[in-house]
Amino acid sequence: MKSKVLTHILCTSLAAACCMFAVSCEKAAESDGTTDKTDDSDDDKEEKIGMVFVADSPEPFSQSIPGSTIAVLWSENDALSIFDKTGNNRFTITSGAGQNEGNFAGEAYEAAEYLALYPYSEDAVYSDGYIFSSLPAEQTAIAGSFDTMLNPAAGSSTDNELSLRNMAGLIALSVGNIPDGKTVQSVTFEAEKNLTGDYKIDIATFSAAEGISGSASGLTVRAPEDEPLAEGNTYYAVVLPGTYYSLRYTVILDDGTSYSQTYRETVTVGAGSISPVALSAAQKTEGLYARYIGGEEISIGDRTYSQEKNGSAVLISENTVLDKVPASGIYFVDPDATLSCSPANTFLSLVVIGNDPGRKSTVELGHNLQYNGSPDGFICLYNLNLKTNGFMPQAYGDGAYGYIGFIDCDIETSTDNTGAAALLLSKTNINRDHDEFVLDGCNIHIQPGAKRFLLSNSANISSDSGEDFRKIVFRNNIFWSDETANTSFKFFNEFAGIEEFIFERNTIVNLFSFNLSGLFSYRYIHKISIEDNLYWNPENVLQYLGFFYPQDPGPAGSVHPSNPTEGSCRHNLLYQGNCGQNTAVFVNGWTAVNIAGWTAHEDFTGTDENPLSVTDFTNGVFTPSDQYSGYGAQR
Repeated sequence: MKSKVLTHILCTSLAAACCMFAVSCEKAAESDGTTDKTDDSDDDKEEKIGMVFVADSPEPFSQSIPGSTIAVLWSENDALSIFDKTGNNRFTITSGAGQNEGNFAGEAYEAAEYLALYPYSEDAVYSDGYIFSSLPAEQTAIAGSFDTMLNPAAGSSTDNELSLRNMAGLIALSVGNIPDGKTVQSVTFEAEKNLTGDYKIDIATFSAAEGISGSASGLTVRAPEDEPLAEGNTYYAVVLPGTYYSLRYTVILDDGTSYSQTYRETVTVGAGSISPVALSAAQKTEGLYARYIGGEEISIGDRTYSQEKNGSAVLISENTVLDKVPASGIYFVDPDATLSCSPANTFLSLVVIGNDPGRKSTVELGHNLQYNGSPDGFICLYNLNLKTNGFMPQAYGDGAYGYIGFIDCDIETSTDNTGAAALLLSKTNINRDHDEFVLDGCNIHIQPGAKRFLLSNSANISSDSGEDFRKIVFRNNIFWSDETANTSFKFFNEFAGIEEFIFERNTIVNLFSFNLSGLFSYRYIHKISIEDNLYWNPENVLQYLGFFYPQDPGPAGSVHPSNPTEGSCRHNLLYQGNCGQNTAVFVNGWTAVNIAGWTAHEDFTGTDENPLSVTDFTNGVFTPSDQYSGYGAQR
């Protein structure tokens, strides 16, 4: 389809159509849409008849930014697949190129209903309520537009009007920070699920194309010959609808060098919508520290840090031992330096940031991080290879502490195999509570051996200590032990009182609570969200597995007041291999939970098929197969 610029609308070469058809009078007999092909006599043999469809283009692709609407016009050589439910018929454009209305002519069997798909593909099929086709993984970059004859649209008709809808969406990509003297030849994208490849369309709804597992998941946008991608231009790529939590891109330059990065935000693409992504062709050499002292806000998780708000910062550019910190300190660590963090003094706030967003920096703890109890206090550890060595943050003052966050860190826990050990946070005093604890985007290696608690309340804390945590968030993490597994593990032990717990998109590998009560033990939880998690333990589940276990579970068959009264539990996956042990989200089952205020309360879905395509215990890499890509950490 041709591009055309209209007032406030940029018209591009997408050919997705709303169609009307006129059937020529070559066959007067009416048909009920079925064809009897068992009789080969010339008198009874049904024949295709000539038809003409008058096709209008669909609604423009839209984005919330004004002026970025993308409309479509027909172009020469456009064609439709028309399904008469006995086969796929090619209908080609005969007039209307350069306009939003075109005539398409071809032949099909007479039928009670016709289905239409743009673009035509001889491999497209209709079967059992679905149209099946494929979106190309290689597309040509066109400034202000996108490649022709590939955007899917579909619809149906029972009379002489055939209306189609957009089945895919657009990524609007721009490339910045191109090195001097170099040009961009292509951009490739990868995600945790299909961006392109085989898809199916449900003709009952015609809402969006749905990617089919096992097909190509990537996308390459190539510059035309002698027209490299330029800064300041926007290029559009057609992708299958979906939410991409870990969109990774690679920019390839004319000299063969490349720059790869995981896009910093979740990208959601809807059918008929546009989602912008701004890419970089090279790493900014100054790093996060230079941006910080230059006045920029640094966003980490759902919080921001700036010199205006948080004061001056220190750049660690060589191996350094930090044995004392100010009341509030911010440190940026270069990736080629190691920070040995051993402050023996107490502090209000501490922020340690890996300076290069593309590489993690190394921090080794040589002492507990001793923070004062204050709602204004916060600890943030970001973009680090963190070696805890048995140390952790720990309150050294009464009161409710504000925030503790481990964000995008690889965390190596202690190798000590003696005694029970808290790994990331321990509450040792009844008067020392926490407002918010966040673990987001981290890989946490839990050593096998002795009892391990991710979060722990000491046994001397009484059962009436009130709220210990207002909010705990575990999101997009990989918790894993070795191939031998840790069979004495808990995320937190049975003494904590928690107002809200969010546990979403996590992968749990070879962790089990043998001879302990539940993976998540607690005094109470009031509100909870358990969604999109993947539990993998094919050989080490030794007995009944209860994920959530109150300190006092009460009698079986009765609602227990310690369990959440509102929340959601859905779309979680369980793989135990051939262990065959019974499992429950809550010990004693859903009868132990008042579900009146819940939006969903589903058990984990069990599978006998290994959902991981990669299990690398050496490097802590656990990647779901395409079929199960919607579960677990999204990387």
